[in-house]
Amino acid sequence: MMRLLVLLLLILLPALAMAQELASTTVTLATGTARGDIVMRVTAPPGTGPLPLVLFSHGNFYSKDDYQPLVAAWAKAGFAVIQPTHLDARVLALPADDPRKPGIWRSRRDDLVYVLDHLDQVTAQAPALRGRVTASRVLVAGHSYGGHTVEMLLGARVRDPETKAWLDLSDARVAGGVLLAPPGPWADLAPNWKPLGVYLDVNWSAMRRPALVVVGELDHGPMSPRDWSWRGEAYSQSPVGLPDGAHCLLLLHDVGHFLGGIGGPNATEAGTNPAAVTLVATATADYLRTLAAPSDPAWPRALARLRDLPLVARAECR
Repeated sequence: MMRLLVLLLLILLPALAMAQELASTTVTLATGTARGDIVMRVTAPPGTGPLPLVLFSHGNFYSKDDYQPLVAAWAKAGFAVIQPTHLDARVLALPADDPRKPGIWRSRRDDLVYVLDHLDQVTAQAPALRGRVTASRVLVAGHSYGGHTVEMLLGARVRDPETKAWLDLSDARVAGGVLLAPPGPWADLAPNWKPLGVYLDVNWSAMRRPALVVVGELDHGPMSPRDWSWRGEAYSQSPVGLPDGAHCLLLLHDVGHFLGGIGGPNATEAGTNPAAVTLVATATADYLRTLAAPSDPAWPRALARLRDLPLVARAECR
């Protein structure tokens, strides 16, 4: 029965753009600091017209070369996507005593801001973006650790692990985003995780840029004894009555932390579900489309379809 419902969902959901060849380029941005160069993957659809820009922050250990099922879907939906590789990436293999390690939670956020600040240098190395993107209004997305990274840009406050002061690390250029299985509150971490995740003391009440929070119902990991709702707190604790859009939740049944395999073929998670990946890719593309152009009815239409299929997923907004 569930398989039939998933197939029905895929039939009812609109197709992403027709098959097209996407331009993908690796760009290296020098920082001149101890952080080192930021290496990123840039993906865009063909053409010469303007493109809304999405900055994507990968999960812990992953890199610019992962999450291609999502990135391809967004690019086919008309977005340029930039994926920087953060310092926690497995491919960088930082030694355990690297002095940059304790501050990676902050440097991840700074990576995205640095890319925006130097977008002209990025486009100079990526012909597919030249003259097509602007840093004045961008969207963000991130999975897991990357969800924590981008929610700071959306306005969520984080308590500084050293000073205990609440930090506002938002960026006015960021208009909204997508949080894929983000971590929940520090107070509900498992005891062995509390000293490791000190940067996860987050206050979402100030996150006043709209975000879609996507969670798998089977996301029961070692970080917290709570069920999926722990990762849904970015939605349930977010403010209502936003001036430019709404916070929304998409809960997928029968999938876990990687939402069926959004990491793509380079990832190592088990239990892949291609139908769920297609659903996540399509729904997030629709949400981003409406954020980029509020007159675009893509997300309201997606919500209506999802609400007709409660055994597959649950969607709501506030």
